[in-house]
Amino acid sequence: MLRKLNFDDGLVRANWQDLYCRNAHLSPYASREYNELFKKYFRLNGKRLFLRKCIYGLYDKQGTILMIVPLCIKGKDIHIFGDFGNEEILDFIYPDSVQVQHFEIVLTELRRKFKGYKLVLNRLAPDSLLCAWLDKNNYRSLPKKSYAHLRVASSYEDYFRQLPAEIGENIGRAEKFMEQMGVPYQVKFNRRSLD
Repeated sequence: MLRKLNFDDGLVRANWQDLYCRNAHLSPYASREYNELFKKYFRLNGKRLFLRKCIYGLYDKQGTILMIVPLCIKGKDIHIFGDFGNEEILDFIYPDSVQVQHFEIVLTELRRKFKGYKLVLNRLAPDSLLCAWLDKNNYRSLPKKSYAHLRVASSYEDYFRQLPAEIGENIGRAEKFMEQMGVPYQVKFNRRSLD
């Protein structure tokens, strides 16, 4: 069952943090701390004055929260809360162990509560469990953001060569200064697997 929640409720805060910590796919933009900051400064932008914020929780029959669905409504469009900021990757808040039918329950209940509205999920990460479920169930996805693939240097020398000239010069001057001062230093470049 989908129930409306109070964002500032202490139990909602604890549940949000618990669900967030149990999902490795969620980005920092889904964290409780980030969303509290976003809510705090939400009204500072004039474009956001007419947006409605709604937070819902999906509960099982025993009253255990399964998912938190933070939403923001603009006109007849429903977005994930944070979509009107500079957040890159957003999602509902759920654990890795979420059962796929929970996504269907949430979408069905949102459709019932918001007849005639459109749910816009344009900032889901490609590896999101929700994104995978939407693709599998033939929901149309129109991402408005493109995701960049960054090349990470394999050594300090590669990293140094990729830097803009002025930054490289600053680092070179700092190294030279430390050598002249007789300050011992060591540069370690640690890179672990991204798997």
